[in-house]
Amino acid sequence: MTDTWRIRPRIYISHPIRGDGRGTISENIRRALSVVTGLRLLADDRVDFYCPAEHDEPLQIAWRKGMLSVEQLLEIDYEIIKRCQALIFCNWERSEGVEKEKEFAEAQGIKTFHFPTQIKEALDYVCNETKTPG
Repeated sequence: MTDTWRIRPRIYISHPIRGDGRGTISENIRRALSVVTGLRLLADDRVDFYCPAEHDEPLQIAWRKGMLSVEQLLEIDYEIIKRCQALIFCNWERSEGVEKEKEFAEAQGIKTFHFPTQIKEALDYVCNETKTPG
């Protein structure tokens, strides 16, 4: 499913939030925000990026209050991934969520790329080999 109002391809940035405990949630979110900022500069307005860290506060509140489970959070992420043309996964620490999002994207036929080693390939792919949504 794509969003008909989008005019540029979109890449989902899969990154640790809870991770394996080496970093705190706050540290992981700050790192993800830094990654997506750099990617936006590289993409030069050719690509939209969806980074969960930019939209995470209400979900973190719901999770901490027991209103959403980790599985429900992943289901929300899967719906967003389905609307993207590619996924870049960051694994600065082991993250079960990143692994599941990557597996989901691949099962959907969405191409996945590793950060930082495959950034050029990811941008070339979405800019040259995918159809613009809508």
